[in-house]
Amino acid sequence: MIRIALTGSIGMGKSTVAKMFERAGIPVFDADAVVRELQAPGGGLVEKIGALFPGTVRCGTLDRDCLAHIVLADPAKLKALEQIVHPAVREARDSFVADHPHSPGLLFEIPLLFETGSDKEFDKFIVVSAPLRCSARGCSNAPA
Repeated sequence: MIRIALTGSIGMGKSTVAKMFERAGIPVFDADAVVRELQAPGGGLVEKIGALFPGTVRCGTLDRDCLAHIVLADPAKLKALEQIVHPAVREARDSFVADHPHSPGLLFEIPLLFETGSDKEFDKFIVVSAPLRCSARGCSNAPA
């Protein structure tokens, strides 16, 4: 089984490329979707995050904006959050692999692939990039 990692910056088209693989019958693991699920109401990380960052969980719902405000202002707090999130994502990724034992290949959409040191776990990499396009309305990486 070949394990392909798909990465790139925000707005580069990772999801578009992942959909192409999905249409070709290759199972796709979306790390961002897993994080959103783990942080959604009832998700496996809500209580842990709330305990570590008081005030970020209200009525069982994680306030992601509040959490971002806290962790982006303090590298030590960001690292503490990552020590909760990254192992949970790795566990979900391992389950995904176990769920597809006969697939000839798997695609893993992981925005922070190199930043987390996860690149060593994959056979191939795809880095998605898109040119910056500017118009009277501003600049973006979206297709013209």
